[in-house]
Amino acid sequence: LWSRVVYGNGHHVTVANTNKGAYSTDGITYTASTLPTTTNSWSGLGFNGAVHVAFDFAGYCCVSSDGGVTWGSLIAMGGATDSWGGMAAKPDGTILCVSQDYANTALSTDNGATWTIGSLPTGGHWYGLVWDDTNGVWITADGTNNANKVYTSPDASTWTAYTFPSAIGYAADIDCDGAGTCIYVSGYGFGSGVTTKAMVTTNGGASWTAITMPASQNWCSVRYGGGQWKAIAFGYADAATSTDSGASWTLDATLTIADWFQLGFGNNVFSATGLSSSYANQALIQTFTVPSSGVTVAITGSRSTSKAGTMTASATVNVALTGSRTTTKSGTVSPRT
Repeated sequence: LWSRVVYGNGHHVTVANTNKGAYSTDGITYTASTLPTTTNSWSGLGFNGAVHVAFDFAGYCCVSSDGGVTWGSLIAMGGATDSWGGMAAKPDGTILCVSQDYANTALSTDNGATWTIGSLPTGGHWYGLVWDDTNGVWITADGTNNANKVYTSPDASTWTAYTFPSAIGYAADIDCDGAGTCIYVSGYGFGSGVTTKAMVTTNGGASWTAITMPASQNWCSVRYGGGQWKAIAFGYADAATSTDSGASWTLDATLTIADWFQLGFGNNVFSATGLSSSYANQALIQTFTVPSSGVTVAITGSRSTSKAGTMTASATVNVALTGSRTTTKSGTVSPRT
């Protein structure tokens, strides 16, 4: 079970059960790595801008500072034996985890070396956590079926309760676009949690608007990158894309295998991991709109589920296409496929 995939320090990094890990520079070809042996599975993974931190089901973590190539020894997380359902980080490197089964939180300000255990106001199944830098709050939601419970906090100590406007099912994962829009998707990875429901907020979780996904499925993970949102489903060979802050979604049913579990983004590549050692795939960004000033944009790797899209610029842009051609042009650059 490849439970998470997170980009950082130049690598897409993923972890699995026992002491298994892997890393990739392009999201396509992975190299095996070894984590310290744990009595339980490595269930979580995050990146705080400096290090990756992996979490197990028994209250331990370990740290990698080289993009998942090597890992340090087991670190006890303050005595809590929680399975951490969500992990997020602030730009200053502060790391926060929320419990998958209890009310506990764990906070680190020293790259995972030491942890302070705190608590949410109530217990629950807390899946998904994000730091909304625009609004200056942590956001998490209870993944219990139709709990509709949301908590936000500016300091991981004082929490404010909010609710979704309607039943969402199993709140599963959340991400933000860096400009104040955050989206929660709903699904249940190991059961009948199919739904078309998702929620969007633009004010730090104080209010939410229901949005409709393109199919009734277990939407387990969502990520923002390259000007678009992507979501993946467990139990289905499906992904969905939105380019209008979640208002509308297009279903991409071209994946060849199902049971996707987690989605990551980095270096212009979305990468997904699933519930088997063979389920590791990637999808290139379909459209990347460059800024108004001249920049160099590198699209790396090869496509597996969708072709590299069109790059549109309003100024001179240097575009390097691996395995294709390098060109400098004003206007639209259509890569060779």
